[in-house]
Amino acid sequence: MDNRQRAHLRILLATAIVWLVASAARAQVAETILHRFVNDGTDGKFPYASLIQATDGNFYGTTYAGGSSASNAGTVFQMTPDNTVTILYAFADAPDGASPYAAVIQATDGNFYGTTFGGGSPRAGVVYELSLGGLAPTTTTVASSSNPSTVSVWRSRRR
Repeated sequence: MDNRQRAHLRILLATAIVWLVASAARAQVAETILHRFVNDGTDGKFPYASLIQATDGNFYGTTYAGGSSASNAGTVFQMTPDNTVTILYAFADAPDGASPYAAVIQATDGNFYGTTFGGGSPRAGVVYELSLGGLAPTTTTVASSSNPSTVSVWRSRRR
C-alpha cells in the first residue's frame, strides 16, 4: 500500500469515526411531549412563548388563543412537574386583554407580569399582573400625561 492509499484510508476512517460519534450523539437526544393543547373551548391553543419555572417549582406560560371564555382570547396556564396543566386565567378581550404573545415573568414580589397583543381599552393590549392564588381580575386604567391614550392594567389577587 503506498502513501496515497494510506492517506485515503485515513480520511475514510476519520469520516467513519465522525459519523459514528455524531450518530451516537443524535441517539441520546429524545423529545417527549408533555402536554398537547386541545382546541375544545377549555384549553388554550398556540403557545408561542416559552415557559418559565417559578419559585414554587411549577412552570407557567401563555397561549395566544383558546381558553374557556367565548372570546377565544388566550390563557395563562400552569404546568406542574408531573405535567398537569391548569388554566389560571382565560382572557376575555375587551375588558382585560387578548392574545398574550409573550411569556410571563415572575417578579421579586412573587407575582407574574405579562402583556397582551390586543384587547383592553382602547383594544391596543394590556400589561397584567397575576398572583399565584388569584383568578379574579380588577381592571385599572392608567392615563399617561405625555400620551392621551390609555393603558389598561389589570391585577389578579388572592381571594
